Amino acid sequence: MRRSTKLYLCFIIQFAVSIMIIWSVFQLLKAQEFDSVVINLAGRQRMLTQKLTKECILFEKNLVTEDQVLGTARIFDETLVALAAGGSAPLDLQFSKYITLPPPESPTVKKQLARVQGMWMQFKDRVYNWVKHKDMEAFKFIAENNVPLLKEMNQAVFLMDRESYSKVKRLKTILLAGLITLILFFLAGMYIVRKNVQQIFSSLRRAVANLNSSSSELRLLAQKEAESSQQLAAGSSEQSSALEDTSSSLEEISSMTKQNAENANLANDLVKEVTKTIQNAKESMVRLSQFMEDTLKASEETKDIIKTIDEIAFQTNLLALNAAVEAARAGEAGAGFAVVADEVRNLAMRAAEAARTTSRLLEDTAKKIEDGTQLSSKTNDEFNQVAESIIKVDQLVDEITAASQEQAQGIELLNNAMIKMDKVTHENTTTAQESANTSKELHKEASAISEIVGQLGLLVDLSRDNGGKKSGFSARSLIQRLRRKN
Repeated sequence: MRRSTKLYLCFIIQFAVSIMIIWSVFQLLKAQEFDSVVINLAGRQRMLTQKLTKECILFEKNLVTEDQVLGTARIFDETLVALAAGGSAPLDLQFSKYITLPPPESPTVKKQLARVQGMWMQFKDRVYNWVKHKDMEAFKFIAENNVPLLKEMNQAVFLMDRESYSKVKRLKTILLAGLITLILFFLAGMYIVRKNVQQIFSSLRRAVANLNSSSSELRLLAQKEAESSQQLAAGSSEQSSALEDTSSSLEEISSMTKQNAENANLANDLVKEVTKTIQNAKESMVRLSQFMEDTLKASEETKDIIKTIDEIAFQTNLLALNAAVEAARAGEAGAGFAVVADEVRNLAMRAAEAARTTSRLLEDTAKKIEDGTQLSSKTNDEFNQVAESIIKVDQLVDEITAASQEQAQGIELLNNAMIKMDKVTHENTTTAQESANTSKELHKEASAISEIVGQLGLLVDLSRDNGGKKSGFSARSLIQRLRRKN
């Protein structure tokens, strides 16, 4: 059976026993309600027998009246009838107050009162005969039977006293038994309560010990979390700053790359124009080879062509220089373009040199007409090489243009990604700062919980489990401190 069930059973039994005791007491008190009155009236009957005898003697000397003697006899008679069978009995000798008595419960008392009634009937008749007729026999009977009547009445009073005492004794017995029962079950209940309280405090001590350990770990974890959050916030701030710098650098690189792509497009256009010019020059050289015999006639036109070639070479040289500068600004991404630009410059220089040579040849055309065919063939071959180089340059410029465009797009995507990363980093910084603040608050709450747990441990005398050191706090001081804290 569980302790709680036993405790409830003890309380129920105590309540039932208390109800039984109260009910028994009320019943006995109800039964004793008229005992004192009955005993007093029975005691008065003894006095009335003596009074009636004295009044009979005084009546002979005419010291009392007939009504006085008959009044005393009436009081005795009505009181005896009420005592023996129940009914109304006078409380005083003037018949001014009456009380209704219950019939006696004890058969012994009833029997004794019946004997008294038998003697009283004879005694009463003698009293009436003496008062009415002055019968000496009646007076003699009164004098002789006065004491026996008194003794029988004394016996009735004794029996009534004994019956009342038995009721009181029974009441005392019931009270004593009930009190003993209540005390026993109260002690049993207190024993069960003590066991329960000991078990509760034991469990509470274990719980407080576990809670104390958990709160300590929580405080340490909160402190570590606060430090980590602060470090994370600081790192996020530094990362955000670095991302801003990187984003600005990427924007500059993006603008430079776009400019390089535009320059590459311009270079591509120029290379195409140069290609067309070379094709035209090649066709002119073919015509020059075919019509070498007309060289003298077309010298002016050839000079113009040579001048155009010289200008193209000069422009090509300038473009090569610009391309080299842009390649240098592009860094590693423009390394290949620098090589191409250098080759273009070399070609331009060679074209310029060829133009100068052609000019000299034209000046010496008249003298060296015989070598014209050879020089024309040589110039045709050189122009073929230039055409091939220009085609290669055109291909390289196309590749550079495409790569620059792709690089610009990639850098733009990278810039957008960096912007998003910067936004996320700002959010992470804010979150880390909030986490750091939350960790600080958590550390404060963990410290407060640890303090409360320590106070609760003092309340349940947890120090006995920690080496038996005495606590310097009382329950009252702990409650006051908790109230001040709240």
